Amino acid sequence: MHPLRLVTTIWLVLTLASGVVPTLAADSDLAAKCHALKGKPALELCLRAVRAAPRDERLHQRLGYLYLTLGRYETSIETFREMTKKWPESWRTHYDLATVYSYIRAYGYALPPIETAVKINGRNINALTLAVVIYKNLKRNGDAFRLALKAAELGDVGSMAVTAFNYEEGVGTIKDLAKAIRWLRLAAMGGHVGAMNRMSTLYLEGGLGLKPDEAKAKKWAERSRQARFGDMKKK
Repeated sequence: MHPLRLVTTIWLVLTLASGVVPTLAADSDLAAKCHALKGKPALELCLRAVRAAPRDERLHQRLGYLYLTLGRYETSIETFREMTKKWPESWRTHYDLATVYSYIRAYGYALPPIETAVKINGRNINALTLAVVIYKNLKRNGDAFRLALKAAELGDVGSMAVTAFNYEEGVGTIKDLAKAIRWLRLAAMGGHVGAMNRMSTLYLEGGLGLKPDEAKAKKWAERSRQARFGDMKKK
């Protein structure tokens, strides 16, 4: 046998024995199945896919969340911790680690990775809103308000509603009713159902500088009803 053919044959045998699929097409098929399947049936396929493509961040991420859904929390955490070492400049790896810690309510452990994620990508809404949740649970209301306001300024309607509440109640900041109604109105106009309901109540009873106005109260109540059923129309 030609030496080159012999080397190729040995490589193929060793590759198949290790469970690594030798062709790009096969690798893609394995990765697709890893992403498509759920639960225990996906685990072995995902492990094989990761071995076949050790630099594929999305496959590692899929494996980490798969461990989480299977209740293997320590293994999930370890998977994402290794990812932060492998891809230290990726905001997503730090965000995912913080997500798992938050899922098991280990907010103190979630804090360093979420702060790293925000430092790397301070305009990502997912990172900002998770950071708000973590700060709130750690009773760091000032930091929670600061990032909620930032997310609100970036257009996140949920954060607009949170910011309105914070200004109204003085949570993490000083009370400012004018800013509270401004952010509440923006959240409602953006489609936030809770904000719409609040606007309806304010126009019905008065408050936050708004005078009772039955027509506007009905308008916001109707918008809220339409939004709940998914047929809200822009006006």
